[in-house]
Amino acid sequence: TTAAILTIDTSSDAWVLLEKAHALRISHSKSASELYAKVVAMDNSKASCEAYYALGELQFPSIEAVDMFYESAKCGYAQAQHKIALLSGIEYIPPIPSTSPVANAVLYDQFSQFGGDSKASQTLGYRALYGIGTPKSCPVALKFYKERAAEVFKQGKQPKAGQWRKSIFLADQSDPDTEFYKLIYVSTFALGEKNGKTLFQAAKRLLQLTSPSSEDNYDTIHQWLNLALDNGELGAAAYLGHMYTYGWGCNVNYTKAMAFYKLSVGVPGGEGLNGIGLLHLHGRGVPHNVDEALKYFDKAALQGHADAMYNVALILSARGQHSLASRYYEASSKSGHAMGMFKFAEIIERTSVNPYPHTCAIVIKLYKQVSEALAHPGIALADKAYHQGDYALSYLHYRMAAEEGYLVAQANAIWLIDQGYVTEKATTRLQLIKRAAMQGNGYAKLLWADALFAEGKHKQALSEYVALTSLKLSKTSSLYLAPAFCSVGYMYEYGLGSPPSRSMALDYYSKCIEYEHRISIPIEVFAWKWIIQDYFKKKMMIQAAEGVPPPCRHCLDDSASATSMSSTFFMASCLFLFGFLCSMHNKTATDTQLSPFMRPRRRKFSLEPRKKENKALIIAQQHGSFANLPQTVLHEILMFLDAKDIIPCTMLNTMWKQSLGTDEAMLWQRIYRRDFGEDGKRFNAPCGFSWQEYYFQHRHTRPLERIKLLVGKKCVAVQGQVYDVTDFLYEHPGGHRVISDVLGTDATEVWLEFEHSESARESMKQLLVPDDTCHAYPLQGNLERIANKRHGFFKRWLRKYVPSIRNVS
Repeated sequence: TTAAILTIDTSSDAWVLLEKAHALRISHSKSASELYAKVVAMDNSKASCEAYYALGELQFPSIEAVDMFYESAKCGYAQAQHKIALLSGIEYIPPIPSTSPVANAVLYDQFSQFGGDSKASQTLGYRALYGIGTPKSCPVALKFYKERAAEVFKQGKQPKAGQWRKSIFLADQSDPDTEFYKLIYVSTFALGEKNGKTLFQAAKRLLQLTSPSSEDNYDTIHQWLNLALDNGELGAAAYLGHMYTYGWGCNVNYTKAMAFYKLSVGVPGGEGLNGIGLLHLHGRGVPHNVDEALKYFDKAALQGHADAMYNVALILSARGQHSLASRYYEASSKSGHAMGMFKFAEIIERTSVNPYPHTCAIVIKLYKQVSEALAHPGIALADKAYHQGDYALSYLHYRMAAEEGYLVAQANAIWLIDQGYVTEKATTRLQLIKRAAMQGNGYAKLLWADALFAEGKHKQALSEYVALTSLKLSKTSSLYLAPAFCSVGYMYEYGLGSPPSRSMALDYYSKCIEYEHRISIPIEVFAWKWIIQDYFKKKMMIQAAEGVPPPCRHCLDDSASATSMSSTFFMASCLFLFGFLCSMHNKTATDTQLSPFMRPRRRKFSLEPRKKENKALIIAQQHGSFANLPQTVLHEILMFLDAKDIIPCTMLNTMWKQSLGTDEAMLWQRIYRRDFGEDGKRFNAPCGFSWQEYYFQHRHTRPLERIKLLVGKKCVAVQGQVYDVTDFLYEHPGGHRVISDVLGTDATEVWLEFEHSESARESMKQLLVPDDTCHAYPLQGNLERIANKRHGFFKRWLRKYVPSIRNVS
């Protein structure tokens, strides 16, 4: 087909040329660009507008692309106007003179919405919902979101019988190219193990990633489903029925479809029952019978099939049973069915007896979810750019999608900034955090509370932390809740934003243990510290009242001196416990790298440093805080731990971080030398980053840097190690394509996606590249020798500075 298009005479009408260019856009972008340029030169203004926009899309993100968008927007092309609005909103292009970027974005979106672009309506609805550049108004937001939701509903309606499309569910943002190779590997492994269930799951996932207009994967899906059925997985029969019903990769055959559907009737989930219902409803292969269709739909709905619930609701609505139909619309809506959600929102809007503000708040959430139900092409491009290592382009696409209100885009943009992949102004980062926090993202809520704390707005920060601890979040909520509980406990302990309360602090610390078990022992030590402090304080107050002189001439009758002995005892206990925690953690913990799009990485347990005259520091000094130790001693204590374990420790005793002050950079520089065997001077060191940020950024990118130095070799990085797969590539049991897709990159996520046998792990050791590539000398010593040296330092320091330690048994 492509060859035929290329040989067609290009001297025809502008619209014909435009259609040819669209057909060549993906496979032959250069030829498509030439055709678009010819359309622009022709005397057809409407076709030229569309051609300008298409040229801009092909050349994006160059300056020429922006010029093309402007040319298209000038002649009234709505999509180009919306694109200019997004680029203005993120300050990628300068606004109109004497106007702000947000005002410029709103103006262009108004033009685009008037021109019929529903994406502009969605963006205006998002701005009105949260008051971003426009007055906050629920009715206005409802109007715009409903326009976009109606367009999504229109696209999701089933066309003529025999050409049905898959139901639209809430968007599953993933990278199709990467997942395809993962699924190939999974299916190869499952076929060898004769695992029908795994083959069936792989086929279903590949079917979800395949669009109705692309039939490249249908042959593969058909093969996997047949193999899964042959290996005893009856659920695959229902999907084979879909293949013959919809004509996916094969000729439509309703007789075969019905046979496969009946074979899967007993499988939980109702997929086969829903398929039989559709055949009866449209009279394909069987007589048209709505009652029979309703019977099968109802059975499938009872098993939780969302599409069946929606079909039951459609039939009941046609029969005038609106009350019962609304219950099925509600059920399908709660199951994530976008079209059912739209119909349910309309019913609420039409029949609600609640006050309008309450009704608007309920309905707008539903319309917003429907508006975002279709997979966003910009997010797909951002994901692809991230996997290809083009972080700047990935960030740009995420920012544009974030302007339209997509929470996943906002969270991923923040993540790219925090991980050091891109640099951005602090005000822009805070703006992204605030917007994502308003939409309920736990990661952003925690960052927003941290920002308020750093600004000294303790009451607001405490309110945000407490609100975060009361939310019911996802499976990864421990990444947000643990630091939130610790932060609230810390603020209650030192009276920041509320009166000091040890009982409340201990209560929140205890809740923190539920999500982060590694800090259970330090928190128990805190409780003992308070008990010992109170005991010695009470004892010395009694001695003072009886006229007994203090134990030393330096002791004064204040809270700091009264707890000096308890602080000494507490310090000695901590030295032992931190060493114990370090050894236990090194035996059990693993350093796995998580994908930003599947789930967020481990949250840093830290608060921003505050000035030394801060009230919290004064309180800590009065109570004999452990933070009063010399900085060199604090360095040695923290050097006991792994880098990622220093973060929760400084969280539990934030005074450490404040006492370190500017010497914190020296600590992280020492940790850098300890772990990487070099001082980092060969780089353009930190330059705008703290040494802590630089450490973790280099910890992530070091394997990739080593790969670049191994010229002529094919390598991948897995869990911080580099493996040379040059000779192993074509011997891989899952095929070479799985590894070829991640050559030169961090393949940890792909490696962890699948279960590998012990023999596979052993064979990997033979491919390991030693870590002596980036510096001229190997790492010296070992952890045991380093620990012994530090123990010797502690003994000398204790004898010199704390002679009273001998009195502690």
